[in-house]
Amino acid sequence: MCPAIRADDHHQVAGSRKITTEGDVSHRIAGSQHIQTGDATVIDSGQEIHLKSGGKVVLEAAAEITLKVGGSFLKVTPGGILCSPINVGQGSGGSGRGVSLQLPEGVAPLAQVGQLPMAEALPIIEFPAKPPCAILAQQEENWVITGAEEA
Repeated sequence: MCPAIRADDHHQVAGSRKITTEGDVSHRIAGSQHIQTGDATVIDSGQEIHLKSGGKVVLEAAAEITLKVGGSFLKVTPGGILCSPINVGQGSGGSGRGVSLQLPEGVAPLAQVGQLPMAEALPIIEFPAKPPCAILAQQEENWVITGAEEA
């Protein structure tokens, strides 16, 4: 069993902090996690980045949010939605690896997020863009999708 700190644990580093781990790293947080950076947060993964929420996921940016896969992209800006040539067809959503948390000896896992009653009560909200707007934008070779009243 690992030693336990039975009080708060605070650290202050005046310079840089660099950590190398040869194996895996797992964190179990019973409360919330907040991260604030002064400039940028960059994550580079060899195979996969998987985000999962029992409720909602919010991506918020002042200037733009871009989803990019190969040569295709979907960019959301305050001025509109831009995308590479539209290919709307059949398919299915991708799946991810999921969480495989390794806890210290003697530490019990938290309740599963997916088992929360609130997660079952959330309404299903459909994407507000209307397919005719996307088709019209493609026909006009204009990759900015606007509402019918703006066209």
